[in-house]
Amino acid sequence: MAIFSIALTAGRLGGDDIVGLDPSGGADGETCLGARGEIACGLVVATEIGGLCRGEVSVRDAIEQRFREAMEGAYVALDKLRSEGAVKGIGIGVNEADMCVRFAKAGRFDTMLLAGRYSLLEQPALAEFLPLAERQGIGVMLGGVFNSGILATGAVSGAKYNYRDAPPDILDRVSRIERVCAAHNTPLPTAALHFALGHPAVASLVLGGQAPAEVERNVAALSSRVPAALWSDLKAAHLLDASAPVPEHE
Repeated sequence: MAIFSIALTAGRLGGDDIVGLDPSGGADGETCLGARGEIACGLVVATEIGGLCRGEVSVRDAIEQRFREAMEGAYVALDKLRSEGAVKGIGIGVNEADMCVRFAKAGRFDTMLLAGRYSLLEQPALAEFLPLAERQGIGVMLGGVFNSGILATGAVSGAKYNYRDAPPDILDRVSRIERVCAAHNTPLPTAALHFALGHPAVASLVLGGQAPAEVERNVAALSSRVPAALWSDLKAAHLLDASAPVPEHE
């Protein structure tokens, strides 16, 4: 029997999206991200659609200007749902490591989704967030491990980085990483996937796919072996943070 968890996203809902439920929840009747009623409504809709009796993990998108709203509204609502057993865990999803640190210090989170800030290309999350997550037992889900494309396609014309055309310095850095990977007969995307799973705080990767073939390709890449010397060569070339954990038993 397959065992899996469903992640439910709590966010803004339009007034016509919920039938027979009061989405206001707030003292002033607001229908914003922080309203408990909207969080609960979103959970009900997700569980009805998915045929679930209980959510597993609720992951909330967050941005800087909504930090207080998130912690004073949505976090309080989700924390209560967790205490009631309606969800097993709660978390946030952002694309800045510093915001993960801020949330981790402000509340008790079970998981965090960080996009693009810990990859074979760049590791800003290594300085503070990932060690903090490891100490607090926060399961980190990494999104954007290809940095929106360039670590999947390589430094080709039109390669994307952070959803825009990659600038010259990024193209140059990726080209140098590719050369090291080629010297070890390892495709760049394979190295990117294995590296992302190398940190002990990382629980899983969130990989998008437009076709079944892409899913199969990712599975095959993660099932392959990567020479340990690849990581040491990347560090020697200053293309990888010297303190970055790397996969074991490759």
